[in-house]
Amino acid sequence: MTYVRIVHVVLAVSLAACAMDELSWPPTGRRSLPSIALDESAELSAPRDAAARSGELRRVPITWTPLLSEDVAGYLVERSEDGEHFQRIATVVGRFSASWVDEGGDDGAAPPADGTSYHYRVRAVDSRGRPAEKASAPTQATPAGPPAPPQELRTFNRLPRQVALLWRAAEDPTVAGYVLSRSPSAGGPFEPIARIEGRFVTHYVDEGLGDLRVLYYQVAAFNTADVRGGGSEPAVAVTKPEPLPPSGLRVVARWLGINRLAWEPNVEPDVTGYRVLRYREGKAGAQTVSELGPDQTVADDVQVGAAEAVSYAVVAFDDDGLESLPTDPVPVVSEDYGLVAEFSEGAVHLRWDPQVAEGFDAARIFRQGLLGLQEIGRVPTEGFVDREVEPGRRYTYVVVLERDGGPSAPASQPVEIRVPDPATTLETLGSR
Repeated sequence: MTYVRIVHVVLAVSLAACAMDELSWPPTGRRSLPSIALDESAELSAPRDAAARSGELRRVPITWTPLLSEDVAGYLVERSEDGEHFQRIATVVGRFSASWVDEGGDDGAAPPADGTSYHYRVRAVDSRGRPAEKASAPTQATPAGPPAPPQELRTFNRLPRQVALLWRAAEDPTVAGYVLSRSPSAGGPFEPIARIEGRFVTHYVDEGLGDLRVLYYQVAAFNTADVRGGGSEPAVAVTKPEPLPPSGLRVVARWLGINRLAWEPNVEPDVTGYRVLRYREGKAGAQTVSELGPDQTVADDVQVGAAEAVSYAVVAFDDDGLESLPTDPVPVVSEDYGLVAEFSEGAVHLRWDPQVAEGFDAARIFRQGLLGLQEIGRVPTEGFVDREVEPGRRYTYVVVLERDGGPSAPASQPVEIRVPDPATTLETLGSR
């Protein structure tokens, strides 16, 4: 009895060790192909229920029901593209190793190509390396192809210098993100402008665009293998236009040192104001005269000289900061004094337009000297007589009108006069 028990224990331990050894093979294990006896075949049944799953990215999982025969040492997996010519691509070791993932064969066979259909079958191999004559029924699967174009691409129009875009997230679980492309025409070419990581990140704002730009967009998905699919149907977008230039700019009044301008209000409902620009002769660029609100269409330029030639333009701007083009420049010569210098009765008589002088209280008179302009008198606004002149000399005068307690007018344009020399006049007459 003792001997029998010992034998039973040894047999049990041996069987358990064998079972554990066989089960230790990984169910999806892949090893180098053993030396297969192609000229011999084993009397083994064909595996049942072979099934290959579609839709995986660059791989095809294959499963089957393992055979119960103790002589089964593993399985051969065979692949075909046409369903007729099968090629052995893998050996799976272990009787209960009943699955394998095709990511390329053990013997260097290429991985499954994107979107290509393949046929698979499984054949048992015995412990002597002899493959069974019978193979499982073929099963077919197709790995994931390039991602389908995203759907429902939408654009949001009339935004200032930008376009917002939305689309529906791809249902394909292999999608890793999107590439957004843009073109000036519906027919392309479309140039990539953004790569968006994340299957569920389905929005983008294209910024830094021009005003009133017509643009077309496409979105394409890319998968985790960085394979990009086709583009969506183009979606058109239009950026917000800048305001129109104000119309009807004109000079409506001139006073000494002041030019008054007026124009018609813009029709855009979101115009928030106007900028009045001045262009001076001999100076580059424009100077801002004033900025006004949307209901103000009259502006005074109080920084012009007498008889100064200037031009004006007006720009409209809206609540998004977009600006119109300037209006066509309107030229004007500012009001002048009408200053005249005459010599009579031994003195220089200065006169200026009394209408221009209306509203002013006095006039300051300046004469050019060795040290520049020097004030020689302050008088009411009727005129001035300079009696301190010498025959034969030239004199230059400038007049500045002023108000008591108020701002002065700009200086007049200089006027020059030569005081006659009686001796020279007599010599000229005698020579005749």
